[in-house]
Amino acid sequence: METTNETKDGLPWHMSEIAYDKIDTEQLLKDEPLMFTLAAASFVERASDKYTSELIVHFQDHKEVAGWLQASWEPEEVQHGDSLAKFVTTVWPDFDWQSAYAAFMAEYEPTCSGEYYEEDRGLELVSRCIVETGTSSLYYSIGHYSKEPVLVDLVERIRKDEIRHYKVFLHYFKEYMEKAPAGRINITRAIHRRLDMIRDEDSAMALKYVFKARYPNEPLDSERFKHILKKSTEIIQSNLPIDTAVRMALTPLDLPKHLHNLTERLFTSYARKFAVKAPTA
Repeated sequence: METTNETKDGLPWHMSEIAYDKIDTEQLLKDEPLMFTLAAASFVERASDKYTSELIVHFQDHKEVAGWLQASWEPEEVQHGDSLAKFVTTVWPDFDWQSAYAAFMAEYEPTCSGEYYEEDRGLELVSRCIVETGTSSLYYSIGHYSKEPVLVDLVERIRKDEIRHYKVFLHYFKEYMEKAPAGRINITRAIHRRLDMIRDEDSAMALKYVFKARYPNEPLDSERFKHILKKSTEIIQSNLPIDTAVRMALTPLDLPKHLHNLTERLFTSYARKFAVKAPTA
């Protein structure tokens, strides 16, 4: 597995290294959809401490996985949320992040329960790989879209963490498959289930609560919210590293090389139809 240069508190980097005082707030205040995207991401990332405990219970029979989740994965994910929250409140000093987050968690926390995990632990690990594929792609998209240097630095640090998390989950997934192979059909189904969940949940829910905090007197069916949703989606879709994301998603299937290459081309072509443009990463 990949190693990192850790800070003295065990983190690969620390939010104190981010130059928040050098943020170009004027530039960012002109891009409300981007700020909404960042605020929504901060909510979802910060919520990681709520579902980590359930995930640790799920892997209680594998002490190495449970130990890594508690000692590394959770504090790194929490730092992602905290660092994004500080970025958002630096640009929006009047944004009551804590109250908006609490409102979000009232709806989101029930989805953190273990009932949403794959019963087969190996399949849950492949599900985690898909989550990390999605989050690393999100931060790539933001970094590719934005020209604000401090934000680019921050999201690149987070993206690298998510890629490393993917590699750790993939490592443990392979260990499980060596002991109890799940079969490609079951792995494919687990990937599909997680993709459906990613498509339908977290970010849209979080954006709703960011909007309620910013515009408490406007309904969610307002033209303003529709515009923000549309533009936030475009920021992500038009900058997705589709080639990389497809490759990461297919890797757990361990297909023969010729079949992997064919499948990758087909899925990449299919995915491009749902993006405005798709840079290669």
